[in-house]
Amino acid sequence: MEMRPRAKEALESVQHALQDDCPKYGAIFARSLEMIDPVFFSDEYEEFFWHCSTTIPNWLPRVLSVCATTEGNGAHGLLDIWRSVDFFEEAEDGLLAHDKDEAGHARLFIQLAKLVYPDNYAEGVIDGLAGSLRPVTREDQVKSGKCIDARMLLDYLVQLNIVEMRTRIHLHFLAPNYYNMAPACSQPKVERILNSLDADETRHMCYTARLIEQMVDKCEIERMAGIYACRLGDYHRHSLDHCNSAINDYGQGHFAKLFAH
Repeated sequence: MEMRPRAKEALESVQHALQDDCPKYGAIFARSLEMIDPVFFSDEYEEFFWHCSTTIPNWLPRVLSVCATTEGNGAHGLLDIWRSVDFFEEAEDGLLAHDKDEAGHARLFIQLAKLVYPDNYAEGVIDGLAGSLRPVTREDQVKSGKCIDARMLLDYLVQLNIVEMRTRIHLHFLAPNYYNMAPACSQPKVERILNSLDADETRHMCYTARLIEQMVDKCEIERMAGIYACRLGDYHRHSLDHCNSAINDYGQGHFAKLFAH
């Protein structure tokens, strides 16, 4: 089966950024897509996002607030993984840098909310959201003493690779809306934030792909493709679950193809 254009673009972005074909990672990724066709690579998924952004009242502002919370929680999830790895310095460095990026992204999404929709949120909502974010401090950066093994680390890296790919796809769907809806005076700053987020998501795809490339032997490609496909399936179902309520409430009888995947 030919790789969908959005999946091909993601793989080529990783290879270009790393200046490396990453043959084992590329083979795992391609083989996994022969096993499952995740919805977030499909054109119907993009059409659904466009439908939601243009027909559901306040959907775009709500997405920003949800993203801020999700990124803040994600930072602490990454820190938990970092705490449990003490045998692979490059992975530890990548996870800790990723953790710091996610914590910063939570603040960036709050900035976007203020810049794009200065009059949309009720008084105190955005400041309350900012205050609810739990910072990652130096005191948090302590190893747990409970080390995971290489196979579990690989599984986490596969999940992170997929999550960052999916997040970058969402960003590509939504970024033009946020830029165009921002007041003209705010558009240059909005553009810088969106470009920064895109660069970070690409970098996260790259470091996880590079680590997978390093950790997997050639003889393990088929097994790892099965694991990658399994995790693609998890995020495929997660994506559909998130779509379901919006389709029921606002789908107007459309998007049946989403659930055919």
